[in-house]
Amino acid sequence: MLKRRDILMLGGGSIVALPLTPIPYKLLDDTAIWTQNWPWIPVPKAGAASVKNSVCTLCRAGCAIAVRMVDDRPIGVMPRGEAPGGICALAFGSHQLPWHKARLRTCLLDGKPADCAGVAAAVANAAAGGKTVAVLDERPGRAMSGLYRRFASAMEKGIYATPVIQETATLEAAGQLCGGKSKLRYDWSKAATVLSVGAPLLDGWPGAAELIARRAKGEVKLIHAGSNYSRQAQLSERFIPLAPGSECAFALGLAGALMAQGAPKADGLREFESIVSRFPLERASAMTALKPETFKELAQILAGNSPAVVVGGGDFASGPFEAETEELLAALNVLLGSVGREGGIIARPEWPGEAESKRWNEIPDGSVDVLIADRAAAGFALPWNVIERKLAKGAFVAAISTWNEGLATRAQAVVAAPAPMEDWTESAQADQAGWAVAPAVLKRQEGAVTPDEFLTALAAAMSLQLGDGFGIEDEMKSLAAKIHASKKGEASGQKVSAMATADDLWKAISEGAAWSDQAAPAQSLKPRLPGAKPEEMERLLAVANSHPPKSKPEGFPLALLATGWVAAGAGAKPPLARKVEDESLLRRPAGRAAMNPSTAQGLGLKNGDAVKVETRRGEQQMTLTLDDAVLPNAIESEVVGGGAMELFEAGPDGTWRQAWARVRRA
Repeated sequence: MLKRRDILMLGGGSIVALPLTPIPYKLLDDTAIWTQNWPWIPVPKAGAASVKNSVCTLCRAGCAIAVRMVDDRPIGVMPRGEAPGGICALAFGSHQLPWHKARLRTCLLDGKPADCAGVAAAVANAAAGGKTVAVLDERPGRAMSGLYRRFASAMEKGIYATPVIQETATLEAAGQLCGGKSKLRYDWSKAATVLSVGAPLLDGWPGAAELIARRAKGEVKLIHAGSNYSRQAQLSERFIPLAPGSECAFALGLAGALMAQGAPKADGLREFESIVSRFPLERASAMTALKPETFKELAQILAGNSPAVVVGGGDFASGPFEAETEELLAALNVLLGSVGREGGIIARPEWPGEAESKRWNEIPDGSVDVLIADRAAAGFALPWNVIERKLAKGAFVAAISTWNEGLATRAQAVVAAPAPMEDWTESAQADQAGWAVAPAVLKRQEGAVTPDEFLTALAAAMSLQLGDGFGIEDEMKSLAAKIHASKKGEASGQKVSAMATADDLWKAISEGAAWSDQAAPAQSLKPRLPGAKPEEMERLLAVANSHPPKSKPEGFPLALLATGWVAAGAGAKPPLARKVEDESLLRRPAGRAAMNPSTAQGLGLKNGDAVKVETRRGEQQMTLTLDDAVLPNAIESEVVGGGAMELFEAGPDGTWRQAWARVRRA
């Protein structure tokens, strides 16, 4: 039977598809016309047509879009010319999200409808008596982040916290090897070879538009190493499958292969050699399930096709790597001579929107009495046990969310935030100096409360002084003024230094122009390889040796891997995205478990079976999908929207990349 997926895959052009399907195209065309003209289908009102420039903020890529309007109603979204490769199905349907069925129509207090003042009073009461209040911002670098920081600073025991930012994890580790004072970025403009280790560079990674364009011209070679055949793996020239949890061993094994070929001189080389000598290539091969020749060949490719850069960080769904893994991935860049070199990792300009924050995993366990969490679109997947571990007994949780999903279902108070296009939203790229703003193009629905309005009401209830200009539009204009004062970067093709006033810059940004600054400051980077002290050596080796097969708990033989697309962090998908991706299985939807046919055969399971996936955290019923691309003895599951996230248990450092599981027929 021909399915929708087959039609979509064959429908690249009707000339190609026609001899491959018996469906008459004229009949399909007539049917489409009939279904669009049934009398009960609503007909949009006529009005004046216009187009407004904007930016998609549903994932971290920040693609330039144009919103088609009829009067004050958005009726469609299309890519602007500066959006490389077009836009995804999520962006195409983003104008439908304000009417999504999962949308919160009103604030909630203990699951019952409430107004903003009632929620603010409840949070203020929970925070009374000098309690510790933490504000968790999942998308730092925005103007809204500045307001969260100001609010936290107004309290005696206020904490402004952010999660680990995967896109900058390797850069921060490289910065530490350079002394800890340098802000770094990847130089995609001149890289010849890019090795991504679990990083979805072509699938929502911010700042990689230039890499995408250069790859299309054949100017850069992409290699991907990871435990699942992700979209990045599919689009790379080579995929290197790693045994689950072996990224640290892979990095240390590749370091040994590079050094065997003659690594460039670097500070700390002798000490680092002692680490490598205690982790021979045969050990790395056994842990990663790669042949020793694969390490040697990869080392030759990276060393022979420079400049080469190694990118880690993990992805949206599977969470961050351990700090030691990132340290070793940064060390690979040092061995390749890529730190401080064009086409590798270079210094980046300061971004006026960034400021110091407390990392969530660094907060003492059980210390937060009140949590205010901004579940912003395109935040990272974050298991509840990662959040819960930091909360004191009886802690009060308030979530700022557009959707009645995830943390909003666990919070005592929920602030119903506006939907996309109903309020100012921002795209701030974590790994470089860049900022774009999506203006409000739709009237906000009654009952929605913006985050700055809620903070203002909460400050009044707590008798806090926030200062003048505490509002999102004022804060964005202030940020634009700081950028203009720096005279750096450009927006809408015009240099900021050539703009007469800050208002000129703000006007361009508020109309959809993106500001960016690519000028690397004159800074000499002198990295030192890790392992200078004996305790550092032992720490790195301990993590590299931490995932042997013998660590499996008895009765849980399968490695459960978290998978998912960064855009799933939007919290809800418009109907268009569900049709094109979920229903057509172009992306694996929530509620499905994928397994290699050989593994399923050993368990007596077949494609389409209803199965129970169980870990020590609990169990979840799913539909089984057989996929040759899944590693043997592993099982993959989308973690957003289907409850699979709750099957993962985070470690003390806040990582949750895999869990040991068993599967049985439901």
